[in-house]
Amino acid sequence: MPVSPELLQRFAREWLERENFPDDIANETAARLNTLLARLRTLDETRLRDLLPAMAFNPSAAAYAVPPQTPPVWEPLAQGEGTGYGGRGTTGVEAAPHTPKPIANDSPEWLWWDATTLAAALRKGDLRPTEVVEAALARLHALEPTLNAFVTVTEDQARAAAQRLETALARGEAGALAGVPVAFKDLFETAGVRTTGGSHVLADYVPTRDATAVRRLLAADAVSLGKTTTHEFAFGPTTDSPYLGPTRNPWNPDHVPAGSSGGSGAAVAAGIVPLALGTDTGGSVRMPAAACGVVGLKPTYGRVSKFGVLPLSWSLDHVGPLARSVADAALALRLLAGGDPLDPSTVPIPPDDYQHAVRRGREETLRGLR
Repeated sequence: MPVSPELLQRFAREWLERENFPDDIANETAARLNTLLARLRTLDETRLRDLLPAMAFNPSAAAYAVPPQTPPVWEPLAQGEGTGYGGRGTTGVEAAPHTPKPIANDSPEWLWWDATTLAAALRKGDLRPTEVVEAALARLHALEPTLNAFVTVTEDQARAAAQRLETALARGEAGALAGVPVAFKDLFETAGVRTTGGSHVLADYVPTRDATAVRRLLAADAVSLGKTTTHEFAFGPTTDSPYLGPTRNPWNPDHVPAGSSGGSGAAVAAGIVPLALGTDTGGSVRMPAAACGVVGLKPTYGRVSKFGVLPLSWSLDHVGPLARSVADAALALRLLAGGDPLDPSTVPIPPDDYQHAVRRGREETLRGLR
């Protein structure tokens, strides 16, 4: 039965105690509700019946088969060997806190550099995008059975992008993140790559467009390795998906990486990518950053576009980076910030030189802080 304006008028009187409910609002509301009902009737009901309800756990998910492990997958550096924000990286760039040191792992040392250092080495020709991407993919595949940090790995696209960037870098025509591996929380729409939101409900959803934040990082020639795990629709702090199983903390697989951007936090902490995007509504970037020992940033509301990001709360959602260093967070914000006509909540103010602020702060206001 269709919803009529008269029904809405009656509802307004009996439930909202509104005697004067404008006809134009009643007519428009009825039209919208009827459109929604028509769309719901066209859904494939047999498919919906097969779905588990949200938050219903699926113990058969492969990740649940990974036995608890008391030792960490890798060891932290010994106390005093560059831990904390005051530590120095190989090339003098601020190191992330508690930089992990792999056990029985043949990954090259530069895979642990932050994005700022790695991008500089790629621009100088000290490294090639293809070798960086291959090393990152190798580490991803070696650790993924335990970590469960990725929903989708875009291996072929990453290799193709790295190959293209070899030529662009040789010509000096590449962007600020040319050849740097990155990953995106599986709330960000990605053209041609499925976006599940951590739920079986969207298991087959393949967007035709990129979220603005994705588009801006890819425009800087970052190389996406794929989509990282999230608590279902970002609604939880553990990144334990009912359908994909739990994501594990790189420091101790018995523990969670926090959430809901836990896949991005784990991927950065594990040395797979130096930079990943997450979302923060009530701590979903900051908590994984703390639990995984990396840098997380929740930008000011309206600074970074949310267009193309599956929402949890329109007025509280933020897009932010998880990174190896404060310098990386500043670089990411410079690339991400700015107005977006597709997101009316953004402020049309050009991004500041956040990297300059970090360099100045390192010498002045940030000295001695942890």
